[in-house]
Amino acid sequence: MIREVIYKEDFLLEEHKRIVLKLIKNKEYSGNIEFAIQYLYFKDNKWIQIVRIDNQFHKNKPGTHIHIINKRTKNIDLTFQEAKQKIIKVGEKEIKWLKLK
Repeated sequence: MIREVIYKEDFLLEEHKRIVLKLIKNKEYSGNIEFAIQYLYFKDNKWIQIVRIDNQFHKNKPGTHIHIINKRTKNIDLTFQEAKQKIIKVGEKEIKWLKLK
């Protein structure tokens, strides 16, 4: 198998806020490890992705980048551990901006 999930964690921050973390072993990927961290918000009976930080290919280019709801994707230089801390700060900021509670 080329890609294999080696770690996954899914937990609630609060009643309507959730974090999903995933590490993926990928023999075809630089460094052999991909990661993805999502900040989700529950609204209208579905989980909405507010922020995603990952190091998966984006537009055929490797590197860590951040996807923010209703905004452009931008490249950032973060490790998995740094991204775990940053996603909560960015997610909370976006929820206030979107006026979600």
